[in-house]
Amino acid sequence: MRNLGIVFGVVLACGARPTAAQTTINTFPDTNNVIAAVGESASQTCMGQTFTAGDTPVLRRFRFQIGQEPGFRGTARLRAHLAQWNSRGWVTGPLLYSSDSFTPTSGLPLTTYTFETGNLLLIPGVQYVAFVSALGLEDGVQDGARMGCVTDSDPYPEGHLVTSQSTDLGSLSNPWGSRRDIDLVFSAEFFPEGATAVPEPGALALFLPALGVVAVLRRRRID
Repeated sequence: MRNLGIVFGVVLACGARPTAAQTTINTFPDTNNVIAAVGESASQTCMGQTFTAGDTPVLRRFRFQIGQEPGFRGTARLRAHLAQWNSRGWVTGPLLYSSDSFTPTSGLPLTTYTFETGNLLLIPGVQYVAFVSALGLEDGVQDGARMGCVTDSDPYPEGHLVTSQSTDLGSLSNPWGSRRDIDLVFSAEFFPEGATAVPEPGALALFLPALGVVAVLRRRRID
């Protein structure tokens, strides 16, 4: 069993990396208002927050506060998306992430929704937009959702609220509305490039041959 311990030690030493420092964009502590409405046939079909990727560019997840907006006949269904944002005020390039569809809860307080992007590598210093949209989920019934926002301070000067009245996800490169005096209630968690809290696939590649070595050594001892 001593040989087994040595092999396991080699696998762990080669495969595990220390968890690197996390950075977070977070406007949650400053929640003070709600903004409406985003949804099918609502005033906006897309609503989101721009942000700038920093020196720790691996996006693990982001969050919004969302709830149903009363007064609509239908129930809003949304997806969250992420895309690159340009200085002229619209999406550039393809969507980098899209969530499953979800139905926001009704009433107050708004519900916090977390969107797991995996380890999505962004470009340091480049602007992006995280947003929710009803596009592609239309059922012919007017609906809307509201989102938490901050209107009495500027907790994140590097980004702000943006909205779009696009009619499909292929037209997001048209100019969006912009409110530089408002931030959505938003958070995003980042890690440095290459950082991981779990063993890499390469560790498993080392582990399987190691088991073969152990089997050979045990067979030799028995013989």
